[in-house]
Amino acid sequence: MRPAHSDVQKLIVRQGMWLAAIGSLIGLALALTGARLLKSFLYGVSATDPITFTGIAVMLLAIAFLAC
Repeated sequence: MRPAHSDVQKLIVRQGMWLAAIGSLIGLALALTGARLLKSFLYGVSATDPITFTGIAVMLLAIAFLAC
């Protein structure tokens, strides 16, 4: 029996988003570490702005979803 087209599509999206989520978590951890190291170079801007970090992560996950 052959899998339905929707089953294959769900599998591709699920696997792609799983990888995107793992990459986002690793990227956020590295970005927070890097921001703390570069904090002395910033003037008048928070190095760990939660709105920016959340917005970028959501945007990248949305792009990954569209790509899947």
